[in-house]
Amino acid sequence: MPVSRPQHLSYLSNIILEIKPKTILDIGVGFGLIGMIFRQYTDIWNGNYKKENWQTRIDGIEIFKDYIGDIQLNIYDKIHIGNALDVLPNLDKYDLIYAGDVLEHFTKEDGWKLVKLLREKGKNVIIVTPKVVSKQGAAFNNVYETHRSQWTEDDFPNSMVKCFNNVMMIEYNALKTDMKTKIISDMGALRAAFDQAKIPWVNLYGVALGYGRYKDIMAWDTDIDMGVFVELTDEQRQSLNEALIAHGFWLHNRNDDFVYCKRTVSLNIFFFHKNGNYYESFPKSTPGIKFIQKASWFDNPQEVDFLGDKYLMPNHIDDFLTCYYGKDWETNIIKNHSQFFMDKRGGKAQSAWTKGRSGKYGDLWPTIMSTKDDNSEIIKCQNSNAPPGFTVHYCQGMSFYGDKIKLDKYANRKDTTLFLGLYFDNDYNIFKNHEGKRIIFWNGSDVIRMLRSSNRISIVTGADAKHYCHNEQLQKELKSKGINAEIAALFFGEKRDYPISYKQSDNPKVFMCAHPAREAEYGIPMAIELAKELPEIEFHIYGIAGNTENNLIYHGQIEESEMDKQIKNYQGCLRFNKHDGVSQIVLKSKMMGLYPIISTDKEFVKKELLALKNKLEPYKTEEHFYDIDEFIIKIHNKKEQ
Repeated sequence: MPVSRPQHLSYLSNIILEIKPKTILDIGVGFGLIGMIFRQYTDIWNGNYKKENWQTRIDGIEIFKDYIGDIQLNIYDKIHIGNALDVLPNLDKYDLIYAGDVLEHFTKEDGWKLVKLLREKGKNVIIVTPKVVSKQGAAFNNVYETHRSQWTEDDFPNSMVKCFNNVMMIEYNALKTDMKTKIISDMGALRAAFDQAKIPWVNLYGVALGYGRYKDIMAWDTDIDMGVFVELTDEQRQSLNEALIAHGFWLHNRNDDFVYCKRTVSLNIFFFHKNGNYYESFPKSTPGIKFIQKASWFDNPQEVDFLGDKYLMPNHIDDFLTCYYGKDWETNIIKNHSQFFMDKRGGKAQSAWTKGRSGKYGDLWPTIMSTKDDNSEIIKCQNSNAPPGFTVHYCQGMSFYGDKIKLDKYANRKDTTLFLGLYFDNDYNIFKNHEGKRIIFWNGSDVIRMLRSSNRISIVTGADAKHYCHNEQLQKELKSKGINAEIAALFFGEKRDYPISYKQSDNPKVFMCAHPAREAEYGIPMAIELAKELPEIEFHIYGIAGNTENNLIYHGQIEESEMDKQIKNYQGCLRFNKHDGVSQIVLKSKMMGLYPIISTDKEFVKKELLALKNKLEPYKTEEHFYDIDEFIIKIHNKKEQ
């Protein structure tokens, strides 16, 4: 499409401010919005408002010349008309090349060629493509709008990948790629400083993980973690501080058990003290918390060849990495450092750390414990006698229900756990390795995803679990693979929050929801046609952006609470999906007395819409479904039986 989804644009704007490109190439100019953003955060941002004062060269490539008008010609310095594969080889190199919503329009073979060219011609490269590519043919009289390929994060090794809803952004950022060079440089300076002070040190965490996986620094790592496992005198600490400063490091909390340093990247130094079979560290910056390591890892650390030099790594490194990162540490690759930190620690607040995955009863090594805990608790928490709880595991995309479901977030593989959907490989890995009782609630499309994968089917059918699902359709699909599921239509909220609000109207208003890049799946094209044929009815569409025209109103993505306020004034709810669980908006509409119209038959829907004018009383249903409180009571009772 000649337009861009908005979810990633704020992040993109910050990248421009960060790398300060002097030359930019925008592939797939379209309407020209991205070029405007580039111009705003280069020349305009720096005070050069008038075109004659612009100093940044912004070029574009567009294969469909009819998209180009006065707006684009005014913003871009030069626009090349043609296929990027043909145009790029003849262009100079650029500080930044941006290819937004372009890659999916190439075949996979040609797409690889394009990525190769982008990296050859761009110092920094940003590629944006849908995480899930929808079916799409020609649009705007442009055959090149046809979708031809699907791309995943695994297609872009050694890149930085971020997802914004259905927008997947791939960065080959020179500043961030240089992070590896900076880490290597700082490790050399670090080695020199410690050698000068004659103090041994051992690499920890991300550096050790990079060595274990690749025998190299991970391209997306952002800092250096290391530990000192010998007792130092005050004189030795002073000597070490002086050596670090002499080699260009800035030090904070220089006499603490945790010292934060910086030369070109962040450096975290932990100082540990031997206590029986463990080493302990007590940073003043985390009062009430101690960090624990196995003595067997560091009593005799192993010296390895790494980065062209000799460095110390934990002994029994496979055990170290398994304990810290899980059994799947070689394959479960999370490139977002902050995301991984949050996953292990359970949140930013230190009060959450002892309860997270790295806490006393988490599924990883209990590196973070209360100073009140005796180290004998480590043995207790690692065996099967650890006290089980009742937790919920949210798949990616379902975590926004966390404030509604009154169960603790998943932290301990021995707990009885409600798996709220199984959508992605990470969900299946956690489910497979879980040691406590399993309860699965199947939502809808997660069943389709599972049925497409023999490996996922094997994981589910090979595990002892209690299964629930929304409806008979899902129950039948699960049964086809030998999975017996109990129907328990579930509303992820509380019924009391949605009282009857229906009021008859001669000009009814109806609403529906959709996800970006899945418009066809949610029946948006049919809604557009109906809006044209029924001008007396207002159609309100939530979840996606679009062009509001007459009685067709797009609301985009807004807070659920705001949408709830708005739909109280409507008369009906539309749901055109062919495969569905139990739609939350349909359940809301039923509770509020709004009339649900659920069908993919256009003529049937049209008839029901016209009948809305004569609906004097609120919609009534005898259908039974659980709200979240009722469902928790139900599964608690099942657990006790």
